[in-house]
Amino acid sequence: MTDEKQIMSLKTQPTPSSVSDMDGNDSAVASHNANKDLPLLGLFAVGFGVLSILPFVPGGFLFAPLSLILGLIALFIGQIGYGLGAVVLSMVGIMSSPILMGLIGVATFLSWLGALF
Repeated sequence: MTDEKQIMSLKTQPTPSSVSDMDGNDSAVASHNANKDLPLLGLFAVGFGVLSILPFVPGGFLFAPLSLILGLIALFIGQIGYGLGAVVLSMVGIMSSPILMGLIGVATFLSWLGALF
């Protein structure tokens, strides 16, 4: 990092060298994309959330807590849309995973609720 005032963040900037439009004029497209940041943390959080609800992914129960943690971090750093999406997807992943439901003791809680009624 050459500039002392430059702050490290969890966002990256795309490289303008690989982007060009249909006419071969890559300066307009490159200048448009060079100003935007990619929210990598939010994208990874949503990706892990999607992986946590897919039934054919082995070890999918590991992706739900990871998506929840990354989604909460994304919320705190300002990636609100990705963070909320990741938290919702991770909750769906937790509720659809029998392993995670067993770990948090949902069956015991539901049997306790049944004893009350």
